[in-house]
Amino acid sequence: MKHAVWIAPALATLLIAVVVVWAAIPFATAERAGWDTPISREDALRRLDIRYSFPDSARDIYLHYRREGTQQNFLYVRFTLAPADVDRHVEDSTRIHRLSFPADHSQRVALPANSAPGVGWLPPPPRWWKASKIARGYVVRVGQHGPVFWFDADHNVLYHYEQS
Repeated sequence: MKHAVWIAPALATLLIAVVVVWAAIPFATAERAGWDTPISREDALRRLDIRYSFPDSARDIYLHYRREGTQQNFLYVRFTLAPADVDRHVEDSTRIHRLSFPADHSQRVALPANSAPGVGWLPPPPRWWKASKIARGYVVRVGQHGPVFWFDADHNVLYHYEQS
């Protein structure tokens, strides 16, 4: 009977600790890197912790990279570039994916009036992500689950989303 007095509070404390740790796991395991203001090509290459080749004409670069533990990685990139560099950049950026998944091919489609992408946004995109506002341009998809690029032809802005 004496032991029952201290066991109940100890179990309650342990239960609370387990709940707190369980709730904190998504925040503790998510690793994020991102900037809400545009940065230069040189800054982007220096700051980004992954390999990414920006064309020489790239400027006003926005980046957001998120790693969810060991499970998933999310990459959001937006930048202005010369229209002549778009196709080459898409080719360079998808080289590793295409080597890993040779059956995946690029599909380029003109955007309809509403360019809201058919992509499940998890996590939600950063606030500077405006791909759904493109009035004139096209989207390039690489396979069913590969990288997706949107090109805004009115502003020469390229958006790149990738989940791996």
